[in-house]
Amino acid sequence: MSGMWADFQRLYRSCRQLSWTLIIEFGKEIMNSESKWIAGFWRRIGAFFIDVAIIATIGMVLGYVFENEFVQIGNLGRLFGIFVTTIYFGFLNSKVFGGQTIGKKILKIRVVDSTNNILSLPRSLIRYAIFFMPLFLNGVQLPESVSSKLFYSLAIMITFGVNLSATYLYIFNWRTRQSLHDIAVGSYVVNVSNEDNKFASLQKTHKMHYAVVIVIFFMAAALSVYIKNLFGDINLVQLNYIGDILIKEKSLVDISVSSTDFYINKNSEDKNKNLIITAYIRSNNVGDVEFAKKLANDAMIIYTDAKKINAVQVNMVYGFDIGIASKWSYYRHIFTQEELGKAKNP
Repeated sequence: MSGMWADFQRLYRSCRQLSWTLIIEFGKEIMNSESKWIAGFWRRIGAFFIDVAIIATIGMVLGYVFENEFVQIGNLGRLFGIFVTTIYFGFLNSKVFGGQTIGKKILKIRVVDSTNNILSLPRSLIRYAIFFMPLFLNGVQLPESVSSKLFYSLAIMITFGVNLSATYLYIFNWRTRQSLHDIAVGSYVVNVSNEDNKFASLQKTHKMHYAVVIVIFFMAAALSVYIKNLFGDINLVQLNYIGDILIKEKSLVDISVSSTDFYINKNSEDKNKNLIITAYIRSNNVGDVEFAKKLANDAMIIYTDAKKINAVQVNMVYGFDIGIASKWSYYRHIFTQEELGKAKNP
């Protein structure tokens, strides 16, 4: 018990020290005028929201005009979103377009390096990739042949780690206002009207922030392991095989097959197992019970240990996601063993 109390006291002292460090750094940011070369938080966020509004408008127009085409190509539609945002952020923030997106032009800020030179195109593209790729990776649906627990664990770690680290640095890195993608390529977002103050104001990012980012990535790794362990213990090869067979249906764009297990009650060791089929369809008939039941029946016939499955959930999905715009219709169908009939495979 005394050991736990000592651990608690050490944790309390560490948190108190971190809090005081943050307060002191915030006071320096408020009192010092040397940060005029570095663009402030709200100006930078304002420019970003302007850019997001422009990108979202482009996405809405593309989605309205090419809805059917995006539905038919499924997850590949995200390539259009990547293309649009690469041109907008990657190219406009480089020396090709003066280091300014439209939002940055409106609020008179730009992206430069430590010598006040605008970034080269390759450097700007790397900066863009670090910031935006996790956003496109989040929620991506891969073909069953490349899906695995390992991939989803890595995707969770990258998405959570990069996004949370970037958000933390945006808010608390008061010295340089560099976020994760800025630190990676050595870039700064600066006020165009105060560029002469550069050499008087340039400082290094506080080491404390690097420590926090490392902790965030450790947390992301732990979360990815936890999520990985939530997957059911049904053989992934079997699930992939079911998906490979079902995708032959002409009315399907894509399909994913997974499983869940849950305890019947908290005092029981017995588990119920459900099979979950998410079917992305080519036409907007998500309420088609007969087709959903056919998919469920076919899956139970294919699966070699079907008697262990308590129910099959078929999520019928119609729509598209191009990363910068999306439109979805859903309907969930649930069929018990009794509704599907006796499984053909013992």
